[in-house]
Amino acid sequence: AFSGSEGSYKTGTVSFDASTVQYRPGSGTDPALMNPSIAWNGIGDELDSLTFGQTKGYHSLSTPYEAESLMVTDSGEGHALVADASANGGEWLRFDADSVGDYVEFNLLYLPAGTYSVYVQDQTAGDQGIYQLSVDGVDVGLPVDQYSASVANGEVAIGELTLAADTSAVFRFTVTGKDAASSDYKLSIDTIRLALVGSMVEEDTEFYDVLPDADTFVHDDNPNTNFGTDTRLIVKDSNPGYDRVSYLRFAIPTEVTELAGAKLKLYVETIGGEGSGARTIEIRQLANDVWDESTMTWNTREASNGILIASIDAGTAGSIYEIDVSDYVDQELAGDGTVSFVLVQPTGANRMVIFASRENVGKEPILELETPVVSSTVSDIISEADTYVRDGTPTTNYGSDLGMAVKDASSGYDRIAYVRFPLSSISSSVQGATLKLRVKAIGGEGPGARYVEVRQLADDAWDESTMTWNTRASSTGTLIETIDARTVGEVHEIDVSAYVAQEAASDGYVSFALTQPTNHVMYVVFNTREENGYEPTLEVETSTGGAGAMVFEPSDFSDYAAQSGSGAMTLGSGNTSIQLTGNYWRRYAFPYTVTADTVIEVTVDASDVGELTSIGFDADNDYTTGLSHVKLAGSQSLDQYFAPISPLYTAGSGPETIIIPIGSYFTGTMTHMTFVGDDDADESINVTFSNIKVYESQ
Repeated sequence: AFSGSEGSYKTGTVSFDASTVQYRPGSGTDPALMNPSIAWNGIGDELDSLTFGQTKGYHSLSTPYEAESLMVTDSGEGHALVADASANGGEWLRFDADSVGDYVEFNLLYLPAGTYSVYVQDQTAGDQGIYQLSVDGVDVGLPVDQYSASVANGEVAIGELTLAADTSAVFRFTVTGKDAASSDYKLSIDTIRLALVGSMVEEDTEFYDVLPDADTFVHDDNPNTNFGTDTRLIVKDSNPGYDRVSYLRFAIPTEVTELAGAKLKLYVETIGGEGSGARTIEIRQLANDVWDESTMTWNTREASNGILIASIDAGTAGSIYEIDVSDYVDQELAGDGTVSFVLVQPTGANRMVIFASRENVGKEPILELETPVVSSTVSDIISEADTYVRDGTPTTNYGSDLGMAVKDASSGYDRIAYVRFPLSSISSSVQGATLKLRVKAIGGEGPGARYVEVRQLADDAWDESTMTWNTRASSTGTLIETIDARTVGEVHEIDVSAYVAQEAASDGYVSFALTQPTNHVMYVVFNTREENGYEPTLEVETSTGGAGAMVFEPSDFSDYAAQSGSGAMTLGSGNTSIQLTGNYWRRYAFPYTVTADTVIEVTVDASDVGELTSIGFDADNDYTTGLSHVKLAGSQSLDQYFAPISPLYTAGSGPETIIIPIGSYFTGTMTHMTFVGDDDADESINVTFSNIKVYESQ
């Protein structure tokens, strides 16, 4: 029976004969009951079902620990829960500290071993103190000041914590002082969040089960009959009037851009009555994907003599046969993204096999695609420089200020802020990046939106300790995002993935300028790196499984060197492939420093290579200023600008993956990648570049 209050899911005890177990469902942990074993349903709000005494319940690290649901003790001053709609879960815990040395502590149970970034969500106010967090007696991070003139809720990055083994740990918040303006030493704790550092966030591979978008069979004894809606796919080669051939087509999902393997799975519904013996079925490639299951007949059938992939003995009804089709599907992935198969029997085999079609629900043919998932790590990088400048004090430097001001108003009141992050710790492909900025204060101009523009800043060489309005870096870079920074304490998260990937591959630094729209006249101050726990942070997710295929942003393409005639560029396969037709030259914004170790990997597929098919880099929109391209195919020789590989790609030879040690041809700082499909003579080039990767060889 529950000895806590009826209906309570916060604290209490459970009695089983002579055993009494304290429970705290809100913490996400289980009672340490070994005997008897009991079935328990309902850990906190998660309502998991576990059998205690048989397993331990670990709190999900994706969920913050709620202070109000943890076991808490203090040094004697007392604590209370405060209802607040702005708090996570609607409540936060107030510790009524009144002097230095007072502490409140929380017991977190069953923490898995690992290295964690520790975050605390709190509420700052005018009566709060400064605390130092320790875990099992060891300080984590630097002291955090919870004082602010106005009330604000937000999350603070404390520091890193390493646990050598699975354990429980005591998180103690000890008062170390208070701001001179604070009226008291109180502390507030809303949540404690642990984020694994350097942990894998994705599995090595994942699978897609793709159903056919078309399948049918044809029968020579019914040469004008269509069987597109039949639940069967029949295969047989016998005397005239008894032959059947089956066809299947699959569309590869656009999110699949790289393949680790592929299997065709076919369910045998039944077999013919021709007696014992092997029932050989040939699975063959079908080059043409433009057939219609609702109209195809024996008289209009597609060819069935494509390249043999595999032969199987499909003699057991009720069995699923799996055929490795990896190479063929990989080829089609680099091509049009559609893959077709034809099922036939060797001549005169005379052993009918009936497979289930896509209309036979639950037994449909399946194309199982295994795709590599690039393992990744997430790192939080604190700004190495941040400051602002003001036109009213044009020779004053504000590099050590506790705050970055932004405003666009009349002369004398303008402020522009700058932030820079080092990317030297980024040694692999950037998968995502988020800029996090916390609003520290706002002006008194009244209610309404306070727009701040986050812009790219190409110049990384500015000095926060010397920059003034008169010596400021440009603030007119490409706009990334505009935010509404009207709420004090709010942390704004801006997706800067493409820009950070570009800069990580270039000079290893990334800078941002923070501006306001012209005459917006709404003052905003962001926290700076001098304010522990509230610093500007760049959260970067990087791959640890090698370079991933480039995903292109359509708006970052432009004409290259004014060389295009008629033609077009088409992006495909989830913006990972580029098709050039006619006579077309394109460049793509991609700043990169090409070193002696730089490699380009690209899959090329062309029916017509024209005079010049090329890939490379450029820094000035002029292909004639030096060697910065590699010729992959074509009849024209411009070796001083386009270094030819050997052997050249041959038109019509299908997809070929080419690994180019580009750094052995040229080096230098570039601004764009280039893709050339030159064909002045008849403007008939047709080439596709796909699965493009740029990386440094080890």
